[in-house]
Amino acid sequence: GNDEASDKADTDAEQREKERWSQALKHSKRFAQHWSHTIDYSKVSDEDYEDDFSRTGFINRTSHLKQNTEVNFNNGQWQFLTRAESYQTIDENIADANKPFHRLPQVLLKRLSDNQYNQFNYEFSLDATRFTRDHENLSGVSNMDGERAHSGLTLSYPLYVAYGFFKPKLEMSHTQYSFQNLDSTAVTNGYKDEVSRSIYTASVDAGLFFDRDVNLFGQGFIQTLEPRIMLAYTPFEDQSQIPIFDTTQTSFSYSQIFNANRFTGLDRIGDTQQISLGLTSRFLNELGQEVFRASIGQIHYLDDQQVLLAPGSSNTTETEDSSSLAGEVEWQVTEYLRSKLDIQYKADAEANEEPVEKASAQIAYKNPDDMIFNMNFSQVEASRQKQVGIGFFAPVNDRWAFFGQKKHDIYPYSDADKQIKEDENLLNIEGILGFEYQNCCWRAQVTYEEHTLSDSTKDYQLMLQVHLKGLGILGGNSDDILRERIYGYEQRQIHDY
Repeated sequence: GNDEASDKADTDAEQREKERWSQALKHSKRFAQHWSHTIDYSKVSDEDYEDDFSRTGFINRTSHLKQNTEVNFNNGQWQFLTRAESYQTIDENIADANKPFHRLPQVLLKRLSDNQYNQFNYEFSLDATRFTRDHENLSGVSNMDGERAHSGLTLSYPLYVAYGFFKPKLEMSHTQYSFQNLDSTAVTNGYKDEVSRSIYTASVDAGLFFDRDVNLFGQGFIQTLEPRIMLAYTPFEDQSQIPIFDTTQTSFSYSQIFNANRFTGLDRIGDTQQISLGLTSRFLNELGQEVFRASIGQIHYLDDQQVLLAPGSSNTTETEDSSSLAGEVEWQVTEYLRSKLDIQYKADAEANEEPVEKASAQIAYKNPDDMIFNMNFSQVEASRQKQVGIGFFAPVNDRWAFFGQKKHDIYPYSDADKQIKEDENLLNIEGILGFEYQNCCWRAQVTYEEHTLSDSTKDYQLMLQVHLKGLGILGGNSDDILRERIYGYEQRQIHDY
């Protein structure tokens, strides 16, 4: 109690006068063949608890602590789910208006598709959810609670043959909203007590498969060429008077090219008239294993898209004739070495624009002796992010091993901004360094870690983990950190030497 080991002790003494604590309960049970029940509940006394008293040593990237309980039935054809879910927001940089809504409760009934080829498939869903939140410091649309009743029906007839596929699909839905807590600001902006929306999406997805035998580097392969096209149409439906309860806009990528709806969740269904084009080539070895895959694609728009994510937004937006190019490459270089590249490229970028809008690349090596090495790179131009990382786990022998990881900010800041970040050590985003010893009965790891908190301050810690094999783990669980930071560590084998 009365903790003063924080800069907030002087400015927020009232918060620090009480004891600091955390509560957590995780429970799961399968009480019949298709029935299960789960509880996932976490709560802390204050926003800084997870950083000050981390139980695992994790970088605290959690913005919200889940408080969830649900009962689920699923027999492969039918699903019934009832859920109560709320959150505690522990990231103080998140505004009250951006905190998630609570689902108190949600009831879902869904008939799952059989996904059978060359026959008629259908699925439908009924979803009733009540959304509520803390209304303190909120007004207008952010202050509104509501109930949402959604029904959806999907019909499809996927035709598959050896040389291609043809999949027509029709999706129809109706959504009814009922709102509470409409203040004068919301009423002035045109929001009503009840809103309904009916909309459909018609699409046709088709592709061809070509293959040939090739010989490269003295080894035989089957090379495929797989062109793909999807046509999709969703008419415009004004949804600007619907608050955002659980919906976000999807990130653009190659796989997203063949998704007719640019939103996840049920509060927005995007209008579109689009033609999606893609081309994939694979190299398969004699065992049929995929050694190399490269894909490239683009969406061509026949009309402007009008539905926007933000509630109350004017439904007028000019859509470019085509999207950026999206590509991905995966290459199994050797049995133990693989690489991956994802890129989003704007071919018609202006002279002062960066044509690479998004990119991520990774090289990963892991051999049977648990020697692990990986490098990665990520770039998101819209958020001024350009980062490079490296990680390794290096066994010296059966008993000793060393490990480390580092992520560094390499964005081309101005000289003044770069100097500020260097002075505050913010260019070093995160890093770990440590060693491990083990024998037949126990294993110990000593780990030094540094990371950047959400408020752009640094945190440093030294951890000791002792693993009594067959019994349990004492101290900070540095294994969790290594699983998160070093790709491939989760497949590592821990032996009884």
